[in-house]
Amino acid sequence: MLKMIVTNFENLIDQDEAISSKTMLLIDDLRRKNYKFTIVTRRDFKEVLSYNKSYPFIDYIVSSFGSYIYDVVNEKFFYLNYLSSKDINKITNYLKNKTIEKFFIEEKVYQLKINNMKKVSLTKLLNEEKMNINYYQLTANLYLTSNKSNLEQSLNKLIKNKKYELTVIAYDTIDCSLFAISENNYVLKSSTLKNLPKQEKNYIIEENIDEVLTKLNI
Repeated sequence: MLKMIVTNFENLIDQDEAISSKTMLLIDDLRRKNYKFTIVTRRDFKEVLSYNKSYPFIDYIVSSFGSYIYDVVNEKFFYLNYLSSKDINKITNYLKNKTIEKFFIEEKVYQLKINNMKKVSLTKLLNEEKMNINYYQLTANLYLTSNKSNLEQSLNKLIKNKKYELTVIAYDTIDCSLFAISENNYVLKSSTLKNLPKQEKNYIIEENIDEVLTKLNI
């Protein structure tokens, strides 16, 4: 079975937002052994692609909480999920005094960012209108995407379509909990272990990403 490694982009970069040569070489060795390397990120896929120019290492980018999957090798979208214009109009009319940033792909909106907004302020509208919206709170800002898919569903589309065996290198238990915790899934933040059920703790390996990539490469 083909193998896929999925990791959060923040795992790969250092404080200077650079990827070390050691990490890149480890990824390259794995890809030569037919591993596919998938990046999960909240950043725009074009920003992540800028890291792929001089030393290609990414096969897929999953972004905006699963709103889209970009096939880097074939330079096309494997999956793309837009917000409906009807829902966008309802939200913008409801939040007339808020700054709303729209994110476009192919001239259609796939994500809204509402600055200085709490999700509880939108709950009434979403419930009353029965809108097809996912919402995510990050610091002071609220992000909205279509609820036709989320990160887990989007990744599963890719995995099932390509029939991959999956390894998740999670930045936090939030990422790792998208899939069944097993000996193939890694959490890199030791502080999150206290939040896991006791019976699952034995399956979480606390290492940095280079150690995990080395282990997978053996």
